[in-house]
Amino acid sequence: MSSSDLVNLAQMDGEMQWLAGYGNLTSEKTYRLPTKAAIVYMIALPVWLGTRNMEDMEILNIGSGVFMLSYLLIMILSFPYVSLSSKKRALEKLQDKFWRYDPVKRVLTHWEGSEIVMEYLLSENDHLSAIRWRGDLYGEFFTLEYRRPYPAPYVRILTFIHSKPSDKEDFAAAAQNIAKQMNLPLDENGLYN
Repeated sequence: MSSSDLVNLAQMDGEMQWLAGYGNLTSEKTYRLPTKAAIVYMIALPVWLGTRNMEDMEILNIGSGVFMLSYLLIMILSFPYVSLSSKKRALEKLQDKFWRYDPVKRVLTHWEGSEIVMEYLLSENDHLSAIRWRGDLYGEFFTLEYRRPYPAPYVRILTFIHSKPSDKEDFAAAAQNIAKQMNLPLDENGLYN
């Protein structure tokens, strides 16, 4: 789940299908090894201290200081790991939904699992809007909204969360291709503001 998914979207044509959300997530391997090392260190330290002569208070004082440092290290390293888990869950929730576009009927269909949630028959007054957002849950993210004339609500048809600055071009290319395939105008002003 990365910007390579956006590159694939930029190359699709004809009848299209895409997930409601994609994103860039840091690899779990980045956090796994340091967290495991800190846990092993915390377990090994009391064992090492137990093998030493406890009459030597200097070893005990150094050992307790190192033990506290390793405890703080675990707390610091586990926070990004837990944060990554919550980001992963948010992305998985977005990926439970997907969109399908039929160019012959000019129908955009919203699916959740194997059930159709809604069908939108495209008209000449509709357009797409690409927007860049910043938020606490997703960090910086991009959305592509299907917009119909008022009072119809906007419909978010693509979300790319936890993006990097380099993802903007890939998202713009994917949005342009979707707009081209759907034969709808695309407003990209919100993407570059």
